[in-house]
Amino acid sequence: MNKKNLILLPILICYILFLYLDSDLLKYASVLLCFVNALLAGKEPFEKKDTALLQVAMFVTVIADSFLLFTNYYLLGVCLFCIVQLIYIIRHSRYSKFHTNIFSLSGAVFMSVALIGVMSSGIDEKAIAIAGSLYAFLTFYSIYTAFEAAKQKRYPKKTIALINSGLWLLMLCDINVALYNTIAPNHITGLIIWFFYLPSQLLLSMSARK
Repeated sequence: MNKKNLILLPILICYILFLYLDSDLLKYASVLLCFVNALLAGKEPFEKKDTALLQVAMFVTVIADSFLLFTNYYLLGVCLFCIVQLIYIIRHSRYSKFHTNIFSLSGAVFMSVALIGVMSSGIDEKAIAIAGSLYAFLTFYSIYTAFEAAKQKRYPKKTIALINSGLWLLMLCDINVALYNTIAPNHITGLIIWFFYLPSQLLLSMSARK
């Protein structure tokens, strides 16, 4: 294995272990390792600004997961994931002719997320539902911007494959999060969440390399 890919081994070990042990600490450790993997991309970036945006998105992901895994501040966690998707939207549409509109959208959504976070408590189910709906919209739009980036060939083929695969796996994870919190709150659904989630983070963390 190439030295630069050695970090993939502990990520794989964490993935296998928490599928059996269902440990929040192992889950969080795997997310941290994916963030480190994104930081390592800075040594051989595809493009510096692109890599910086990915690293910021992964850093906010780490913070969001800390709230969702270890606290009752679920609303704050969801709001932070909205910010993550905003960063991905900006990342994938930087060279688009709609770039100015993207920043306008980002500003409006950021203010909406901030308002939800300030006006509501961390366990307000209605506020979480609103934030979740906003996050769902941003997820679909993020996938759309990645699709547009692929169509306009703004990234190499392997890079766009990593981006699109990561975002689709993240969406599958989010669907199971919704199921877990509504009609199917069971161990299997909870396991499937992370079955999709960690691969999504690993693929996205790899997407900034040449």
